[in-house]
Order: sequence, then C-alpha cells, then structure tokens
Amino acid sequence: MEEALCKEIDRVDCSPFTDEVERAPLPKRFTTPSITPFKGNSDPKSHLRHFKSAMILYKADDALMCKLFAMTLRGTAQDWFHTLPSESIGNFKEFALILTKEYNSYKTGLPTQHELYRELAITPSQTSEEVFATAERYALWDDDRIAAKKASKQVDHSTKQASQRSNKFEQKARDKRRSRPQERSSETGTFAEFAIPIHQILAQVKDKPWVRRPPPMKGDPSKRDTSKYYTFHGEHGHYTNNYNA
Repeated sequence: MEEALCKEIDRVDCSPFTDEVERAPLPKRFTTPSITPFKGNSDPKSHLRHFKSAMILYKADDALMCKLFAMTLRGTAQDWFHTLPSESIGNFKEFALILTKEYNSYKTGLPTQHELYRELAITPSQTSEEVFATAERYALWDDDRIAAKKASKQVDHSTKQASQRSNKFEQKARDKRRSRPQERSSETGTFAEFAIPIHQILAQVKDKPWVRRPPPMKGDPSKRDTSKYYTFHGEHGHYTNNYNA
C-alpha cells in the first residue's frame, strides 16, 4: 500500500513538459486571467477557444501557454494530464492536439443514452488504452445485439409469411364451401340444402330421363295427412321440402 502511494506521488511529480518548457520564466508583471476550468466532461475545443482568447497577447509564448493551460485542468482531466509520459509535451500545439484527441474521439457522435457514453461519463478511463478497450467491448456487444435482432426479424418474417399462407388457404376453403350446396345431417345420412325450394327444382326436372321416382310410400294411405302433398311421390302425407330422398 505504501509502495503504491509512493509510486503515485512520483508519477504526479514527473512533469509531461520538456525541460525547456519547465525552465522558462513567466513574463514580468503577468497576471493570470480568469479561465473556466476543464473537467473532462465538456467540449475540449470550446475550452481551447476560450483559453486562446484569454491568452491572445501571449500566444507566441509556448512555455507560458503550456503551463497556464495545465492549470485550467480539473478533476479527471487533471488526472489524465499526470498520466502523460515525461517530457512528451514541448509546445502548446502538441498539448492542445493530445487533449483534443483524448476527449473528443470517444463520445462525439454517441447518443447520450448509449451505454458507452454513460460509462465514459460516469467512470472515465485514465488512459487511451483503457478507453479503446472499453469501446472495443461495446462494439462487440453491439455486433452481437444487431445479429440477434436480425435473426429475430427473420424468424418473425417467416412466421408472418406462414400465417399469411395459412390465412389464404383457410379463406379459399371457406370460399369453396360457400360455392357448394350446404349440407345438413339426419339419422339416415347427410343431404344437400339448396338455395331454392325442392319442389321448384322437381318441377323443372321431373320429366328428365335420369329422374327416378321413389317407390310407393309405406303405411295406410287413409291415415296420412291429406293437407300435405308430396309431388315427387305423387301422394299425400308430407311436404316435398321435408322429404330427404
């Protein structure tokens, strides 16, 4: 624990600036302007524009620009600054480029509701390598999610097509049944029900050679209901429409 703390202190004490920048003196009568700090959760380009405007009279002094710009960093941005390699920054242009790449390459273009955006905002990584590793994990996760969603759509499409084919088949079957005479059941079998009364059909076909008259009705003729006449038999007893043959 103590050894790790010592290493952290040494790392903070080790400046990312070159010796030339570190040794450069401040201008005489220089007053540090008031600049809103950059904490790593805002637009780095906007912060750079604000800093350059405030330091427009000293923009040619690289050492001063570098030192004062480092003082504007706070929070995770300041922690990131201390992870930079020793003597890796020799002028302000390099400093601005490194910061822009670090804080503008990962969240730009990501919707705020994206899981990666949320993770970078809540638990920002200390190094570029860590951010790249996180982005790669989310890229693989997105690929798997997209593939699963595509497969689900294909299954849904196939199911929908099968359902449509089944519905078409059932509709054809219903239409076919409607085009046929309806049937009704009785104790002696299944018989057709026609759209017009049977006695009207019989009147049209009774003289056709293929029409065969039924055998005489059984039973005592004197006991039959004379109010009912069956044309096909030519006898009393029941109505033509009530006869199944």
